[in-house]
Amino acid sequence: MFNGIFIYEIDINVNRILIKNIVNKILKENNESNLYKKIATIIKPPYITDMDKMGLTNSEIKKVLEIIFGIELKFYGIDNGGDVFVHPKMGGQWIYYEEFNGNSWEVVERNENDTVIRKYGLDEDGYYDQTVKPINLSGINNLER
Repeated sequence: MFNGIFIYEIDINVNRILIKNIVNKILKENNESNLYKKIATIIKPPYITDMDKMGLTNSEIKKVLEIIFGIELKFYGIDNGGDVFVHPKMGGQWIYYEEFNGNSWEVVERNENDTVIRKYGLDEDGYYDQTVKPINLSGINNLER
């Protein structure tokens, strides 16, 4: 009988520990999600340089940028300290570029055909914001030679 009580108490303690760990994990995930959302609302470009200075890991930076851009993303260059290009995970051209030191950056907005419709950023000449008008090529085949 003594062994049965002892095993019962161990079982209760193990269950308490498991439940506590699960609750802590859920709370941590919830708090992290809120933290990423809060960072996404206050941060301005250069995103990656500033989040790196905040101490965020590459995976945390990716989570914040996915909130900012509203889509799943993939990165090129973030792990080697070089210039970073951010692409939609589903494919397509880059939508965000940042120099390795954060001195230059560019956001590119594209339409459903992956055509640039707006780009803005910072380069050696300062801040720029350009709306790109599409070129109408519909009549090009009708030109006389």
